[in-house]
Amino acid sequence: MALLDKIYEYFDRKSDLHVLFIFDKMEERVPELEGAEWKEGFHYEIFDGGAFRVKYNLEHDWKDLKVVLLVKDYS
Repeated sequence: MALLDKIYEYFDRKSDLHVLFIFDKMEERVPELEGAEWKEGFHYEIFDGGAFRVKYNLEHDWKDLKVVLLVKDYS
């Protein structure tokens, strides 16, 4: 099963889930997720360290979306 299918399945099982964090220090998942065509109602974002910007967007711009947040560097 592809990662994208697993992500959708996870959101289906957890209907109240708003944000799914994916930690990918080795950047193995980046190409698969960046090249994906996301279903309507989903937003994919690579975390760039801008915590306040992400917090604002989660509360305002993305409040009605299912958000997949990829964290590449978490050392």
